[in-house]
Amino acid sequence: MNKEMLTELTKHEEIYNNSDKSNESQENLTKNLSKFNWDFGKIPSRKGRDPRKITITLKNVGGVDANWCFKMPND
Repeated sequence: MNKEMLTELTKHEEIYNNSDKSNESQENLTKNLSKFNWDFGKIPSRKGRDPRKITITLKNVGGVDANWCFKMPND
């Protein structure tokens, strides 16, 4: 994932970043984006238990200020 984050944005990523200016559906916007599988240790879920919480910490190690925004499927 780090290697992918260091590359230039693709045309599809640029369109997605400016999706607020587009009439494209969420499906069309995301179909050509890179997908990452995050395996958190395959913790089995148990019925009747509260959902697990996962914390992700990001650190900007570059010289340019960055704002992070995660778009979830239901956003």
